[in-house]
Amino acid sequence: MHLRFTCQNLSDLPTAQLLGLLNTMLRNITKSLRSVVERSIAKSYETKKNTSSNGVSHEDTMVPLPKSLNMELEEAARELKKKQISELDKLKGHLDFQQYAIKGDDDQWNEALKIKDSTKVAKLISVKTGEKRSLDDNTASEDSNEKVKKKKKHKEKKNKL
Repeated sequence: MHLRFTCQNLSDLPTAQLLGLLNTMLRNITKSLRSVVERSIAKSYETKKNTSSNGVSHEDTMVPLPKSLNMELEEAARELKKKQISELDKLKGHLDFQQYAIKGDDDQWNEALKIKDSTKVAKLISVKTGEKRSLDDNTASEDSNEKVKKKKKHKEKKNKL
C-alpha cells in the first residue's frame, strides 16, 4: 500500500480543489482497505477448501431429498384436511340443529307444494306443525307489529308535510 502525499502550501489552494483532493484521498484509502479485506476472505475460503478436500465434507456434495416436493405437498394437504375435518366435527358436536329442522310429513309437503293455478308461482308455503307458539313468541311478534305500524304512521305524517 503506497500512499503518496505531497505537502504544498494548502492555504493557497481554493476550497473546491481541497475538497476534490480530500475526495480522491478517501477513495484511495477505502479501495486499499477493501482489497485487504477481500484478500483475507479469499484466504479463509482457500483454507476451507483445502480441509474439505482432505476430509470428506458434506457441504459441497449434493444429496437428493428423501421425498419429492409434490409428495411433501400432498402429505401436508392430507394432514390439513384431517385437521379441518376434526375441527368441524368438534364444532358440529356442540351445536343443536334440531331447532332448525323442517317439520311436516310428506303428505303435508305435497299438499303445500301443489299449485292450483299453473300461471302463478308459489311464493309462500305453509305447513302446519301441530305445535303452538309460547306466549313469549306471541307477545314478541305483537310488539314488532306495533313498531312497524308506528313507523308507517310516522312516515305518512312526514309525507303529508
